[in-house]
Amino acid sequence: MDTDLEAFTRAVGRVLPALNIPPDALELGPGAVRRMRRNPPWVRSLRGVRQLLVHVGAAGPADRAAARALAALTAAARQECERLLVVWDEPDDEPRAAVYAVTPRHELGALLATSWTDPVSWAEPMIDASRPVGEVLEDALARVRQALEPGRGEVDALERALRLVDLALRSAGGEGQHPHGRPASAQERSQWYDRYESSVRDEWHRVRGSLASARFRAVPHTRAGILSGSRVFVSYARPDAAGLARPVVEALRAQGADVWFDQEEPLDEGWLDVGLAAVIEECDAYVLCASDEFFERAGYATQEVAWAVRAWRAGSPLRSLVVVARPDTILPSIAQRWPAVTLPAGGAPDLGPALAARIREPAPPGAADPPAAGPPRLPGPAAAADRAALRARIRHRERLYATPPEAVTRIAGTSERDAADAKLAAELRRVGAGLDWDGSLVGHADWPADPLVRGYRWMLGVHRAIAGVRWPLSGSLDDLDDIAGDVQLLATRPPPILSWPDAPCWAAEERRLLVRFHVGELRLLEALLGRGLWAGLIKVPGPVLADWHDELPARRRECVDALIAMRLSGELSWQLSPPTWEKLYGDWYDCLAHPGPVFAELPAEVRLATAQQYELLSALAAQVQWHAVRSGGPVEQQVVGSRPVPVTYCAGVSAQDAPPPAVPVDGRSVSLQLCPGSGGWLLRTEWHGFTCPDGVAVAAAPEALRQSMNPSSA
Repeated sequence: MDTDLEAFTRAVGRVLPALNIPPDALELGPGAVRRMRRNPPWVRSLRGVRQLLVHVGAAGPADRAAARALAALTAAARQECERLLVVWDEPDDEPRAAVYAVTPRHELGALLATSWTDPVSWAEPMIDASRPVGEVLEDALARVRQALEPGRGEVDALERALRLVDLALRSAGGEGQHPHGRPASAQERSQWYDRYESSVRDEWHRVRGSLASARFRAVPHTRAGILSGSRVFVSYARPDAAGLARPVVEALRAQGADVWFDQEEPLDEGWLDVGLAAVIEECDAYVLCASDEFFERAGYATQEVAWAVRAWRAGSPLRSLVVVARPDTILPSIAQRWPAVTLPAGGAPDLGPALAARIREPAPPGAADPPAAGPPRLPGPAAAADRAALRARIRHRERLYATPPEAVTRIAGTSERDAADAKLAAELRRVGAGLDWDGSLVGHADWPADPLVRGYRWMLGVHRAIAGVRWPLSGSLDDLDDIAGDVQLLATRPPPILSWPDAPCWAAEERRLLVRFHVGELRLLEALLGRGLWAGLIKVPGPVLADWHDELPARRRECVDALIAMRLSGELSWQLSPPTWEKLYGDWYDCLAHPGPVFAELPAEVRLATAQQYELLSALAAQVQWHAVRSGGPVEQQVVGSRPVPVTYCAGVSAQDAPPPAVPVDGRSVSLQLCPGSGGWLLRTEWHGFTCPDGVAVAAAPEALRQSMNPSSA
């Protein structure tokens, strides 16, 4: 790389993460920077017209360079641009880069990132993507410690430091931590940080796969106390480890209990194959550290609830079921009558005695209601797929991906919108355009039978309704959105998604994810109505809005009950999390739309036919693999493409050492077969009827497809 290009890409790469683009994503050929400097301004698209890079030559400082960059855009580009990455040269020819938001009036907005400052100081703090994540995490923890020092404890500094820790963990594939409360005294600060750091490091070891060496079994406390001789299992969601679980563990041990806490257990990589049912059965008490996060995740932690309930019902030594909950946490009906302790954000000095008293109470009758019946067995797919149905599914998926949840949440939380927010709000307002749908939830009974289309519509409709509550999506109180009926439905009726029957590509795992989404959105809606942030519903009488707000906890509990019921009934497996059609479609799309060595041996004519229909073929292959993973047997299905010349596309998946039997096809055909071979999973591509000779090409399947055939633990 020449010196000019290296300096340019270094400056640009520094700020690309502010656009959610990897720092090494920009590719330029040799001499590119010299060509830019000869004839500035130079404009390049980063993500369509919405995000643009403009090199303006020697035009600093930042605001002047950005103004020149914006003025250099065509009127159409300025109209569409939401984020502007401007690059200019300093007198020493050293390039600088900065990212600006663009306002709805197509003017320069907030300065978001600069290449010459530490990313932690940006308007939205960001980790330095050029450094090893481990180093970034250590620096972020040091910032948390510094923010807790006497005289240095500004709330903003602490919040920014906590955000950096979360970003580091998430970039490594982990989850952030939710420490509650803000310590005051030196002793409280020390205890608060010790809990937080221990939980962060445990999560770091988990994502690195080094838990076995990092965790150790705590020596049981021999301290005399009211719980001496009692063994207690503590269940929690990972983000609540520091703020909720650890205070409970410490309080129980102060009362003499021997506590089973997974962050202090030397669990090896195979522990999920055995499960914790036996551990819970052998305990005397089960303590549920309840939060909204615990239930909305509906993952392994909720499986522990199911194990505890079954053990209690079966007459095991486990005879005490206790809840420790944050205020206003929505508990499932099955746990509402359990002895409970409320733990406020600032902690409770009498937590230990209160827990001991609750543990000594017997669990009330009815605490373990019988589970619902398991799901019916799904039939396999028909030999031929419905092309129109697959196309409709693809269109709805694309529309959902154009409305990222974090952006919708940002719109719902403020009436101040930049160009990106305003455009997303406008898109949400007409979210059903081109989908044969008005965008409303009210008519859901008449939606297409395909449960995936219904699921995509439900998420899009909920986004549209909730995003318009605080402020109209139109941006004007004189032009209100038609969302009142949808909000009323969300607040006053059980979600229909709970009653949708199992169907091909729609079963317990898909239902779980949609219910998780729904209950989280209901919590946001409840917060908006509770705080009086409902300008988008200004025509609805205040008492009616108050009634809707009061009904939302019941709606949220219905969702939580459904998630727990799926665990109790065995609909959701704690050992396996089968891939959804949604994930499989993305894996096949990546394989087909960005073909690498997998298709290197295909004739050009066959590659072209595949490229012209890769969306349809991805949808078909995902549907076939969804069935194959669940049935364990060979599955094949076909669909006829429509352009430019009809070609029959076949997809087959087999868990056996041979491809599934081919479906006879007349005319042109392209067949993709995913099957195991001597060297692992193989992708076998076969073609017939083209001007080139019939043939077969076999290559190693992409890693994502191989992993999807071996589902991991939930």
